[in-house]
Amino acid sequence: MPSCSAFTCTNRMGSKKSESTSKNITFHKFPKDLQRRQEWIQNLRRENYNPSCHVTVCSQHFEDSCFDKTGHTIRLKQDAVPTIFAFPSHLIKLTDSKHSLNEVVMFPASVTS
Repeated sequence: MPSCSAFTCTNRMGSKKSESTSKNITFHKFPKDLQRRQEWIQNLRRENYNPSCHVTVCSQHFEDSCFDKTGHTIRLKQDAVPTIFAFPSHLIKLTDSKHSLNEVVMFPASVTS
């Protein structure tokens, strides 16, 4: 049963009646490409984090432009990086002290520290 590995995110894949299913939330495994995988880890702001092959990030942490919606199935684009998070204040201070504790903070994919 996948769950999102983003800090403070409680989205989990469960039964067909789960909240994430009703919101059309999808779960995406970390990329195998080492450079992009490192971008995901840095954007998640987890020190010494080495996600297993089963760890996921939910679709709520990606911008709409990260998805390929041309076919019947919506897919995450090859170069997609999660950039939308709700960080606690001690992690926000690393880049921008103006944001509050529960505010959704968007960081461009190019910002990795």
